[in-house]
This record gives sequence, C-alpha cells and structure tokens, in this order.
Amino acid sequence: MANKNSRIKNALLASLTGVGEQLASYVGAFIFRTVFLYVLNANYLGISALFTNILQVFSLTELGIGSVIAFNMYKPIKECDDEECAKLLNFYKGVYRAIALITLLLGACFFPFIDSVIADPGNIPDDVNLNVIYWLFVFQSVTSYLCVYRQSLLNADQKGYVISAANSIYNICLNVIKILFLIVTANYTFVLAAGILISLVYNFGLSCYSARQYPDIIAFRDARLSNANKIRIFKETGALMCHKIGGVVLNSTDSIILSSFIGVGTVGLYSNYQLISSALDLFLNKVFGSFVPTIGNALIDARDSEKLKLYQRLRFINIWAASFCALCFYLLINPFIKIWIGDKYLLDHAVVTILSLHFFWNSSRIINVGFVNASGLFVKDKLRPLIQAVLNLVISVYAVIHVGIVGVFIGTFLSTFFTSAWREGVVLYKYLFHCSCVDYFKCYLGWFFVSLMPAIGLHILFSYIPESLLGFVIRLIIAVAAINFYFWIVFRKTESYLYMKQLLSSMTKRAFTG
Repeated sequence: MANKNSRIKNALLASLTGVGEQLASYVGAFIFRTVFLYVLNANYLGISALFTNILQVFSLTELGIGSVIAFNMYKPIKECDDEECAKLLNFYKGVYRAIALITLLLGACFFPFIDSVIADPGNIPDDVNLNVIYWLFVFQSVTSYLCVYRQSLLNADQKGYVISAANSIYNICLNVIKILFLIVTANYTFVLAAGILISLVYNFGLSCYSARQYPDIIAFRDARLSNANKIRIFKETGALMCHKIGGVVLNSTDSIILSSFIGVGTVGLYSNYQLISSALDLFLNKVFGSFVPTIGNALIDARDSEKLKLYQRLRFINIWAASFCALCFYLLINPFIKIWIGDKYLLDHAVVTILSLHFFWNSSRIINVGFVNASGLFVKDKLRPLIQAVLNLVISVYAVIHVGIVGVFIGTFLSTFFTSAWREGVVLYKYLFHCSCVDYFKCYLGWFFVSLMPAIGLHILFSYIPESLLGFVIRLIIAVAAINFYFWIVFRKTESYLYMKQLLSSMTKRAFTG
C-alpha cells in the first residue's frame, strides 16, 4: 500500500499535522506545568527533568538504528517491494527487543548511584520516593522499544502525518488526564504512573494500526535479512551511533551537570526555559524534519545541481524560521516567565543569551541534518559528534565550577559552534553536491550578522516597555512584525525568498483546495 501522493502534498500534510501535533503537545504541557507549579513546586520538576535526561543517555543503546532502517526502506517502499520491507522490519523488531533488555540492565546498573547525581538531597520533597520514581521512568523507556518499530513503515512511506495526527489526540488526552490526577491526588508519583500507563496503551494501539495499513508486508513474518545486509546496516549504524552519542550528550547532560554541581532546584528553573525552547525547536523540526522522507525520495534520481538548489532553498526557509524563533526567545522569554510563574523562576540574562545562541545554531541546522541523513552521509562524519560530546562535557564541567550556571550552557554552545556549525556544510558540499562550500559559510555568517541588528535594537526598545501582561503583548506584536519585516527588506529580491514565497502560496492553495 505505497503512498501515491505527490512529494509536495506529503510534505504539506506532514508539516501541517506536525505543527498541530506540537501545538497540542506544548499547549497541553504548558497548562499542565502551570497547574503542576501551583499544586506542587519546582523541585518536583527538577526530579522529572533529571530522570528524563538520565534515560535519554540510556537511549544511546538504540544506536540510531531506527534512522538507518528508515533510510534503507525508502527505496523498497517506493518500489512496492513488500518482502524487502518485511526483512528490514523483522530485523528492526529483533534489535529493538534486545535494546529494551539492555536498557533494563543499564537501569539496574545505575540504580545504586542515583544519590550521587543530586547535590541537594535535602530539597527532595518528603512524599517522593526516588527509587520508585526512577523505576517508573525506566519502565516507560523499556516498554517504548517494544511498540514503535512498526511506525517506521509510515515514516518511510511519507505518511508521518498519520503519526502526527494521532500524537495530537494522544497529547490532549494525556495532559487532561494528568491534570485531573494532579488536582485530585496532588501526588507526583500517581500522576507519573498514570501518564506512563496511557503512553503504553497508545503506543500499542498505534503499532496495531501500522500493521493493518501494511498487511502484505506484515504477512512476511519469516522474512529475514541476509548476513551481508545485517553487517552493512550495523556498519551504517556504527556511524550514526556516533551522531546519536553527540546529540544525547549535547542535549541531555545539562540537567545532570546542573543537578550534580548546583542542585535539583536549579534543574527545575532551567526546565521551564527548556520547555519553551524545546517547544520551538520541535515545532521547527516537525515543519522541516517532515521534508526528510521527501528529500530522501528526491535524491534518488536528482542531478548534483538540482540537489544543491533544493538544499539552498530549504536551508533559507529553515534559517529564516530559526532566526525569528531565536530572536523571539531572546527578547521575550524572561518577561514571559515573570508573568507566567513569577520572578523567583527567572534565570540571568547571560544564561538567556547563551541559550538563544545555542537555539539558533541547533534549529538552523535541521535541513542540513535532513540532507545528511537522507543521503546516508552520516557515515562520512563519524568522529565529529564524538569530539563534540567530549568538548561539551569538558567545557561544561570546567565552566560550571568557575562561573556557575551559565558555564553549563557555554559548554553546550561552544561544543556545537566548534564542530557541527561548520562540519556538516563541508560534508554536504564535498560528497553530495561536489562543489565548493564557500556558499555555506557565507550564508551562515551573513544570517548571523543580519540577525544582530534586530536583537540589539529591539532589546533596547523593549527596556522602555513595562513588564506587564499588556507590555508583553506589545513586545510580542512588535517582535513578530519588526523581525519579519526586517528580513523581508534584506532578502526580498533573492532567489531563495522568491521560491519561499511561491512555495508558501502553493501550500496555502493546496491546504484549502485539497
């Protein structure tokens, strides 16, 4: 049952449903967190953020094999080769069962050391049993590996929009039920357990749905990959594992370092900023990450010049959106936190500045990563993420000791700047486009300096606006209008802008006409 929609329609559906998914997820999470902070306090949030990040480190056992198998599925899905897809799916199933067992064993091995990552055990609430909470997180992680492998069929077939739509409904139901449990019980453990049970039921249901959509593939229950193909996939996975290590260390160790050197309360403060930045980042990933299957499909038979043009056009749209979101985060996050939950939850302006810079570098690379993964070029860039991981840990630990909280985020930003910020461009231009990468560096350097003017100008202007709800609304309106108008003035005559205008017009028409 191969997808017969056009590439643009698939990308449009994926983007729109991805946006809907993120709205449902983060609006619900925002409302839940607001209720959470009024019923409980930031220390509970710190515990949740800490254990979430610890389990993300354990997720390294996944090795990135899901992305490799999705990459290998593009061609057989397109050619309706059901048996080859079944071979990959059955292999995926076996590997994920092994990963679930390894994750459980890792959880058991780390269990005796829980107290060592909490610098302020006196701030742990009396009604929280850390051992119970920890094992609930481990259980959630282990069970997730047993259900999700079939979803790779939908993603490879450019039907990720189905998953996004289902996730939207799930997130609404999940947060409503958790809020009800929170209000009725005021017990963090009960709320966490309820959320995990709902997640388990949902993943099982989505797995069954995926199986019903591809009965011809599921029918090949005994189809097995050859040993040669298994070895090839593991080699590709070895390369992608390096990327996964870099990503996990970069994004999941900040809370662990903060908890170990500063305290779990600070992790709770940071988690509020992380909620907003992650919402923006995942929103952009849903919009632009939804193009990855389409990119993989397009790269099969495109010429180098066509690949480069597609990349430059999508990169331009990606960086525009990332710059806009980063500037809004920089200008509005502290006024928003102050209005939302009060002064006591604010972090220093220096921390906000570093978080904004990191957000820009991270989110502006979504299309870069998409092209790297869709073309299989992650095998050419194995050492970079490992170097990035080491840099992040070394700089963050050193800096947090000497300059405090901001040092953790300085380490995260600098490790990205000195590795990913330039290396992906070199790999793409050398191995995929086969031309000079000067264009890549000119593009990013230009965007960085272009973005400085609204950052400085609006920061000065906003200092004269009162910090109230009305003042925040005024700031928001000015930021949205001024930043985009400024970008339009600068880029309105470029080929990439004209393409973006045409694409958005086409997508809007398709959205209303079907």
